[in-house]
Amino acid sequence: LWSQVFATVRGTGQTVLDAWSAASGADILHDKSELVERWGALDIRRVKVVLESSTGDVEVIFDGQNTTKFTWFSRSRLLSSPWNDIQTQPVNFFSIDGDTSVNRNFFMNSVYNGCPGDVGWLVVADSGPSGYCSWERAPSDQLPYIR
Repeated sequence: LWSQVFATVRGTGQTVLDAWSAASGADILHDKSELVERWGALDIRRVKVVLESSTGDVEVIFDGQNTTKFTWFSRSRLLSSPWNDIQTQPVNFFSIDGDTSVNRNFFMNSVYNGCPGDVGWLVVADSGPSGYCSWERAPSDQLPYIR
């Protein structure tokens, strides 16, 4: 049985990382369940990330046992994904925090190679029009930008 505990909403002005990290009672502008703040008290077995797209949803599933709301998102806990090379390629970043210096969170990245040569699988880019690389730039009202 799956329960939705978080969904992003574009145009809120609040980053996904800030919303996910915020404690109970904070002003959250995304769809966040109180279950996230009770993570450690729940018997979480699996965590599913669903990326909705007009061309078809993409699902990534993690082992959620004995995790916190931050530690489940790691390659070592990855159970299934649509990307055939994700278990064999090098990893530069694979975490919820990701690369905070450039606002790349929920980040699965293999290699930084001068922007056009960057290789990875997933990123929530929250830098807007001032993003470090052109591939992550988006108008502020279109954030979060998920790629």
